[in-house]
Formats: sequence, structure tokens, C-alpha cells
Amino acid sequence: MVSNIEQLSADKKLSFVLTTVLSLPVVKFCIVQSIPGLYLYNHYANFIISALILLLMIPVVSIIVSRRKSELLMTLGILTTYLLINFLIYQSNRENILSHLFRIYSMSFVCFSLAISIRDYPQFLKYLHRASYVMISSGMFMLVATSIIGAVGQASTDYNMSLSYYMVVPSITMLLMILENKRPIQILFFVSGLTIIIAMGSRGPILCLITFYLLYIIKYKKLSPRRLPLYYGLSATLIIIGLFRNEIASSFFNLLKKYNIYSRTLHLFLLGQLSAPAGRDEIFRQIGRKISENPIFGIGFLGDLRSHNIVFETILFNGIFFGSILIFILMYFCFESLRFKRNKELSFLILIFFSYAIPDALLNLTVWGKDMFWIFIGFSFVALREKHYCDDQDLSIPDLV
Repeated sequence: MVSNIEQLSADKKLSFVLTTVLSLPVVKFCIVQSIPGLYLYNHYANFIISALILLLMIPVVSIIVSRRKSELLMTLGILTTYLLINFLIYQSNRENILSHLFRIYSMSFVCFSLAISIRDYPQFLKYLHRASYVMISSGMFMLVATSIIGAVGQASTDYNMSLSYYMVVPSITMLLMILENKRPIQILFFVSGLTIIIAMGSRGPILCLITFYLLYIIKYKKLSPRRLPLYYGLSATLIIIGLFRNEIASSFFNLLKKYNIYSRTLHLFLLGQLSAPAGRDEIFRQIGRKISENPIFGIGFLGDLRSHNIVFETILFNGIFFGSILIFILMYFCFESLRFKRNKELSFLILIFFSYAIPDALLNLTVWGKDMFWIFIGFSFVALREKHYCDDQDLSIPDLV
């Protein structure tokens, strides 16, 4: 029988590996893209990162198998069968399938495996909190190196969607800590992460942050007379920001411009085009035509990489009937996992990764091979295994530093 000490040690290993899987690509990206000439060796850096992750996985494979052997074998069998059927039937898709195959197994399946195997959720949340400092610091290094200092790397100083999305999970984690603990260092790093997101001009990450905040307030916070002054103060602040939004945005835009940062998000806001579809409306029309041409069986997995929306993409790949079933299953996962409260740290983790994965799924390219999406699915899978939900409870996080 495995002792509690061995269980805790195993969970520390799993938490460390999953945190490393999340943070290493961020650090690598910020360094490689910032230093002049280093981006030419990006493929070598990707190989090193993949090799490190595989090496880190070796000690925890036995833990994962011992805890989730049947679930992993079932998932691996379904995934492999699905890919094999698509590879054999849809010959025109073979190149795309092969190009994504390594990432699907080495990142997506690995992340799912780690997420469903972790049991000490406070421990993983601590690791994620600490790694968030590293990720946001790496983002600030990239922002300073490519704009303020003036280093000429591969990075752009007006729009960098990758950097913006890399900052989402650490920024959400910091926001969670602020909402629970309100420590100055967490506020500083959250503001830094938010600044990077706004400066790099991608709108999707802002939607992720808003999604998390609204869901957190709805799920965990209740109105109380003692907090009324705080609510009134916050409401007054938001009203003032709303009234002077153009002036505030213009001042921030001009401040960033002094340091050679030209935020596309602020530029679109000042032009009144923040909600502009950025060409997605035409993409959706084209995808809609393809769906109408192939309504029964679809065009196969990864047959078209332009969908920018998980609903269109799933129906396009699998046909209306089977695609609708998959979307229904995903909606069920989302709905039931967001209701989950039995384990407060697990519910926080579900909320963090939901707030990244689902807005990203509705706005960007294929997510079926993305790590954040499968971490969310993994944690949701664990939550759905619980047979009942508990009543409201004290949801403060103890000692998460």
C-alpha cells in the first residue's frame, strides 16, 4: 500500500512536470524571439524543449500509469483510432495530420495525462503561482528588449499574438491570487502581464481575463453589507473609466508609443473598431460553404486549418451529425465542470484553464492539438468523476505563496 508521504512526493513530481511543460515554451519564446539572430535557431530550441519535456516525463510515467491506466489506455485507443481512420480515408489530409502528430501526442496527450493524474491540487496551484512570476518576467524581458532597449529580434512591437496568449494563464493566476490574498507583489505582476497583453495588441487574451473575472465573481462572491463600500467604490471607478475611456486609452497609447510600442488593441479601440471581426466573417462564410458541400462526413480531421472557431471546425472535420455530438460533449464538460465545487483548488484550476481554452477555441485555429485545452479537459474529466456537488463553502486559499 502506498503511504501518504509517497503520494505527496508523487504529486510534487507530477505538478512540477506539468508546470514545466507550461512555462518552458514561454521562457524559450521570449528569449529566442528577443535576442537578435537567435530566432534563426528556433527549431533547435523547440527540439531541446521537447527533449527536456520527454526526459522529465520518464520518472512520472509509472505514477500516471498506476493512477489512471484504464482511462489513459481508453483515451489513447480512441485518439489513435480516430487519427488512423482519418489518415486512411482522407488522403489529402495526410500531410497536415503528420505535421501535427508529434505535438498531439507529445504535448496534448501528455498534458491530459498529467492533469487527470494529479491529486494534490493545492500543490499544483502553488507551483503554477510561482511559475507565473517566471513567465510574466520573461514577457517583460521580451517587451523591454524589443522595444525600449531597441534590440532587433524577430518580435514585433505592434502585434504579437503568441506573446499575448502566453501571458494569459500567468496573468489569470495572479488575478486569482489578488482576489483571494491581495498581496502587492501579485498586483504588480498582474498589472505587468496585463500591460504586455495590451501592448502586444491581441484582443483574445483580454476576453480570457474578462471571462475569468466574471465567472469568478458569479461563482464565488456574494454581496454582503460589509462589502458595499468596496462595491460602490469599484462601481464608481468603472464608471469614471467608462466616461473617460478614450482619453485614458489615448494617453496609454501615446505613452507606449514613446517606447516604440504600437498597440493594435488600443489603436482599434481609438478607431472604434475593437470588435471588428478581423476577416473572420469571410472565413466563416467560406467554411459554411464547405460544410454545406460535405454535410454528412465532413472533410476529415485537419482538412482545413482556417476555421478559427471550434464549432465550425468540428462540424467541418466530422460532418454535421458526428460533429454536433462532439460539440455537445464539450458543452457538457464545460457546464458540469464550471458547477463543480467539491474541491476548491480543483475548481479554481478548471476556471483558470476554461478561461483560456474556451475563448481561444472560439477565436483561433485548431485547438484539438493545444495543451491548454487538454489540461482543461483533463481537470474537467476528474471533476465529472465526482458524483455529487457540495454546498457553498469557504473558498479562500491558504498558504499559496
